[in-house]
This record gives sequence, structure tokens and C-alpha cells, in this order.
Amino acid sequence: MTLLAGAPEPVSDADRIRVLRTELQQKIAYLEEFHARTQALALALKDLGDLETKQGNASKALAYLNRALEIAEGLFGMDDPEVAGYLGYLGTANAAVGKTQLAYEQFHRSQLIDQAHFGPDAISTGTMHQLAGKAAWSLRDLSVAVENYRLGMVAYKKHLSPGDSNALSIQNNLAMVLHDMGRYQDSKQEYEEILALVMGHHGPSPIGFSSFIVNYGVLLKEMGELQDAAALFETGYNLRVEGYGADDLYTIYAENFLAVSLGDVGRLEQALPFSQHVYESRKEQLGPQHRETREALNNLASNGQDLGKRIQAKSLYEEALGDWPEDESDFGDKVTVLNNLGSIYLELGDLKSARRMFQQSILLLERYDSDSPSALKKAVFTL
Repeated sequence: MTLLAGAPEPVSDADRIRVLRTELQQKIAYLEEFHARTQALALALKDLGDLETKQGNASKALAYLNRALEIAEGLFGMDDPEVAGYLGYLGTANAAVGKTQLAYEQFHRSQLIDQAHFGPDAISTGTMHQLAGKAAWSLRDLSVAVENYRLGMVAYKKHLSPGDSNALSIQNNLAMVLHDMGRYQDSKQEYEEILALVMGHHGPSPIGFSSFIVNYGVLLKEMGELQDAAALFETGYNLRVEGYGADDLYTIYAENFLAVSLGDVGRLEQALPFSQHVYESRKEQLGPQHRETREALNNLASNGQDLGKRIQAKSLYEEALGDWPEDESDFGDKVTVLNNLGSIYLELGDLKSARRMFQQSILLLERYDSDSPSALKKAVFTL
């Protein structure tokens, strides 16, 4: 690229962040030296902590944010709305370093402060409900997560327009938690409303909402509504390709569901190129021993097996087993591959190899899942 004489050199995002970090550090040093514990110092510490959190340096951010909160509490008191904001930033950093229980407590405290001052349906109260809901979900306290997401939705729907991305996001999270709880019909009702709002306010190609569509497809697949699930996966995948490219990791995630779902509804020939691309992309991006790569290879082999390509499928299953780590991690996935390969050997008349696959499968189940059904054991003796 040719630059005009005298034109400034382009500044990268990394350079901007470096300059901003330096400016904030200098401001903090100045304020600490001459002005001690002022609101300006608390704000500078908060801004620097927020910057470090967003840059993936949450551990470093905690030192700044804890100091900022301490100063704010000294200036305003423990229950002032100013303090609620600092608690939100601190909770976000704690969540990023895995201190989820502490993060939940800080989000919850912030929500209570905002609710006391601004009411239960204030937008700031809704935001803290959303963050508390996410933390509770991570802690597997699903009922608390649902409660927080529902309360957050009330605030968002009061202040935000229908179809607003933030309101749709919290509703999508609610639908996912309900799905996680096994409340499929409740989850489906939320997704139906989300889909209607997305299509009504963002047109027929809502690229930014493709993940919502894929999530709904996952629910319908588990509910046995396979044709509708396949249609959603196809829509979600096409939107991802249009907006983010065919090799984006989440695009591959959607493509994997599409491939499996097409197989579920008997569209095996159509599924095969998607299965092949998922495997090749994951192998290149994640490596051959990554769990998702092995899953993709198993799906590709299964697709070939369903099409009657037994020899090809056998080779793929054997390749999947050959790449498995020696520590027997993800034993459940390995059991699936062993059983699939055993069934191939059965179809090919190789009873000795089939028996060996099933026996290895049983050994894994006995070692790691003693409560598993005994059907596989019976299958071995039947051989």
C-alpha cells in the first residue's frame, strides 16, 4: 500500500491498547502521589482493570479492580449505586479467572444495590441479573440462573426495543438453561419467540443471530423433531458461512450438526461432503488427537457406513482409534468408536475382530462406568 507523503502511519489495535494502558498507568501514578484516594483514582483503576480483563489479563485486572472498589466504598459507602458498577467489573474479572462463586456474589450484591435505588426493572438491575444468571449457570445452580434470566428479561423488555440484540441474548440464555434442565417445551417456547423476533426485526438473513438458530436446532434434535432440526441447522450454517466464512470454528460447529442431522433424516449423500469438511477443518485447526476431531472422524465413518461403504468406514474407525490418547480420556466417545468398528467387522464377517472391539468396549465401561447397562456383555457372549 502506498502512503501519501506526510500522512500518518496507520496505528494498530495493539498500539492503541498499549498507549491507553500507559496513559492510565501514568494517571494512576500521578493521582496516587498528589491526590490519594479520590474518585478520579478509583475511576482510573477501574478503567485499567476493565482494559486488562478485555485483553485476557484478568489476574492482573483483579489487583486494580479490588483497589478501585475499596476506594469507592470508602468514598460513597457500601450500598451506593456507584459501588454497584465497580462490583460488576470486579465480578466479570473474577468470572474470567474461574472464581465463579465470588463473581456470582458480587453480581448479586450489585443487583441488590441497583434494585434498592432504581427499582427491580431498571436496565442496570437487568444487566446484573444477566451476569448473575450466567455465573449461576456455570455453578450448575440452574433454578437460580432461570430466575435471574427471567428478571433480567423483564427489565430489558421494558427499556429496549423488540428485537434488540441484548434482550434476545438474555432470552437465548434462558432457553439454553431450560434445555439444560430438561424442560424442553419451556425451552422451545422461548426459542419460538426468539425466532419470530429475529425474523421480524432483522430480516430473512440475520447473520448475527445464527448461533440462536443452531441452538434451537440442537433442542429440536433432542426432542426428535429431526426434519425441523435439519432445516434450522441448514439455515444457521448458511448464515455462518455468509457472515464468518466456511472455516470459522463456530461455522464448523454448525456444519457438524448439519451433517449429523442430514444423516438422521436419510439425506446421507448430502451429509457426506459436510462430514468430510468438518473432519478436515478440525484436524487442521485442532490437531488429530483433539476430542472434536475424533468426533468428526467417527461421524464421517458412520456416514460412510450408513451409505454401505464398509471398507472405507472401517479404515476411518481404525484411524480414529489409532489417534486416541493413551490415558483413555473421553472413554465414552471411545466406546462409541469401538462399538461402531465392531459392528463393521460383524457386517464383514470378521467375528474375531468384532469380539475384540466389544471386549475392549466392555473393559472401558467396567473401568470407568460400572453402572452401565449389561447389553454389551450379552452381545459378546452372543458372538
